[in-house]
Amino acid sequence: MVRLIDHTADFGIELEAGSALELFEDAAKALFDLLVHGPEAEAQQAVSVDVRGQDWADLMVNWLRELLYLWSAEQLRVVRVNVSHLRQERIKAELAMQPFNPRTDSVEQEIKAVTYHQIEVAEEKGQWRARVIFDV
Repeated sequence: MVRLIDHTADFGIELEAGSALELFEDAAKALFDLLVHGPEAEAQQAVSVDVRGQDWADLMVNWLRELLYLWSAEQLRVVRVNVSHLRQERIKAELAMQPFNPRTDSVEQEIKAVTYHQIEVAEEKGQWRARVIFDV
């Protein structure tokens, strides 16, 4: 489950999932749902990412920053996420991506950065939750 939250001059998302893997995959999808809208098409490019963090919260911020970089610098949007390795300090994933197509896609929201402000990633009673604030 993904829920948008209002924040002064920024906005964020709250996520809930049954596993850490699902939480990180859902966060990636949520980021791109916020960024761009367009018809789902076949992935044209595979990108491998290997991201590290000091703990779950730091890993989430670094993970989303890496994805935001692929969007901002390369104009690539995520079609599918396949996490192959996930531990508290590291995530490795294969991303199926497609280039932004200005004829069929539209930018929904400009996100400048993923912030540490009020970042939360935690597991409680088998349920994983996260809160992420974006600078817009």
